Amino acid sequence: MTSKSKHPDVASAYIDFLVNKNGMKVAASHGNLPALPPADYKPTPGTVDEDILTRWKAVSEKDGLLPYLDYTTPTFYDTLTAAVQELTAGHLTPKAFTTRLQSDYSSFQNSR
Repeated sequence: MTSKSKHPDVASAYIDFLVNKNGMKVAASHGNLPALPPADYKPTPGTVDEDILTRWKAVSEKDGLLPYLDYTTPTFYDTLTAAVQELTAGHLTPKAFTTRLQSDYSSFQNSR
């Protein structure tokens, strides 16, 4: 929040809710992956929620989490937002979407 926020107390309460144990339990109970999944968070086996948690744990254990996806490469924000728009509009398949993102990432990695 900025120093010019008209309601810093409300913004602070919301941020606290997002990262406190109760807030993370509420997020998980509504099908959202909380910032730090509670130890007792066990999505229904065979669901997308379970798959997301499994993948999140695998990436987390390899120190692969980024605070924002657009930090991935210097051009990733532009690549990601354009690709999301094209995917949403039906102009990209999910496979083409992930291929485009991977291409941006690979190009950056190869240039280092």
